[in-house]
Amino acid sequence: MPPRGSSECLLLPPALTGAPLTYSLILDSDATRTGLSQSVLADLGIDWQEANQFVRVGTASDTITVPITTVPLLEVFGIPFADLSVLALPLPRPLLLMAF
Repeated sequence: MPPRGSSECLLLPPALTGAPLTYSLILDSDATRTGLSQSVLADLGIDWQEANQFVRVGTASDTITVPITTVPLLEVFGIPFADLSVLALPLPRPLLLMAF
C-alpha cells in the first residue's frame, strides 16, 4: 500500500539560489492530481496567476476553476519530482495536497 498520512517535503525555489523551503503536507495516494496552496507557490516565486491552463475541481461545497502551474523540484519521502504539474489551490497557508 502506498504511503498515506502526513510528512514533510522540500520545495526548491525556481532559481535554486535560495535555501529549500520545508513544509508539512497531507498525502493522499488515491488523489488524481497534486495541489499546492497559492501562498506556498508565491513563497517559491512561482507566479501561478500567469498560468494558461485551468481545471475545474469539485470541493465539499462547490466546484471551482483553478490554474495549473509547474513546480521545478519537489522532494517527498526523499524522492525528487522534477517539473511537477500542480493545481494552484486557494487553501489556507501552508497546506499542501499531494498525489502520486
